[in-house]
Amino acid sequence: MTLRRILFWLHLSAGSIAGIFILIMCVTGLGLAFERQINALADSWGRQPVQVGTTRLAIDDVLKGGARGTKGLTAVTVYARPAEPVALAYGRQNVVFADPYTGKILGGSSKTSRAFFMNLERWHRALGAEMRGHGLGRAVADASNAIFLVLLLSGAVLWWPKKWKPSYLRSVATWQRGLTGKAAHWNRHHVIAMYWALPLLVIVGSGVIMSYTWANNLLYTLTGSTPPPPRTQPQDSHGRNHGRAEREGMPLQQLFQRAEAKLPGWQSITPQWAPNAQNAVFQIDRGDGGQPNKRAQLTLHNAMGQERRWEPFEGYSTGRQWRAWARFLHTGEAGGVIGQAIATAATAGGVLLVWTGLAMAWIRLRQRVAARAARDESAVPR
Repeated sequence: MTLRRILFWLHLSAGSIAGIFILIMCVTGLGLAFERQINALADSWGRQPVQVGTTRLAIDDVLKGGARGTKGLTAVTVYARPAEPVALAYGRQNVVFADPYTGKILGGSSKTSRAFFMNLERWHRALGAEMRGHGLGRAVADASNAIFLVLLLSGAVLWWPKKWKPSYLRSVATWQRGLTGKAAHWNRHHVIAMYWALPLLVIVGSGVIMSYTWANNLLYTLTGSTPPPPRTQPQDSHGRNHGRAEREGMPLQQLFQRAEAKLPGWQSITPQWAPNAQNAVFQIDRGDGGQPNKRAQLTLHNAMGQERRWEPFEGYSTGRQWRAWARFLHTGEAGGVIGQAIATAATAGGVLLVWTGLAMAWIRLRQRVAARAARDESAVPR
């Protein structure tokens, strides 16, 4: 058996075993493509508009008017746009919006939209199981994504012809009409792979980096950077600390003003603090939320306000920069709406790629079973 033949059977076997799980992740990935925009739209429907004034309230005063102050607060985000409310998050599904000029509560997030996407993400990342920890569902999903990467790479080798002929190029580059059965699936499988394999490699490869510590560390090592130490604090699926205690220290507004002045042109600032922590950390973003190269992090002493650490994207190691890009390359957000559209189209291609692959495997199995039955029947003495 030739090496190419061995690779083919490995490709076929791996795809048949993990195909259903990969299909689930592709379908749910399609649903999650524009999660951020859809949630924002759904939130705005039930929210009162901001009464734009001349002077914003201090953040401390806005927080006092919140649903529960800072108790249980997981994130607070202030936007530079005048008509954008302050977002107070009490867990991922409970966000309260406050008027930055009056402190008035304008409404809450759409529970229906956020619950829908939360469930969809649970299926995408853990096949319906709990996302926290490393349960069976999460392990199977991660392994299936890694197998998908292997399938894409091995498929490229199998796709590459020994000799380039116009007839072969037409069969793998154009959608052939009039084909049925295995021939139709073969044509569709190869056409989709030709046009969408590269963006799928980016999406799936970045997913592997986010799923496995060894892949994350390998990225750092390949770029000549020191891998980060293991995380010690319990965090949720987005890397944020769980509920925070009441903050102590100098007024948050004074710290906020220092963060504001640190990066002119900011679009959003998210202060973060942990219970009894000496420092407050400010995530400052000059982009739309999906461009890590426009983000920076400022750490200030809670009580005194001195700058402890300033970390612009340019100051990151190469490994940390690439790792920051991985999250947004996976969703396509790194390229804005156009990038999300490309990622959506590639994911739809992934659905068809898996479906046609499974269809060909099923047809091959039926043919082999039928052929064996025919041989057994012919071997019976008459």
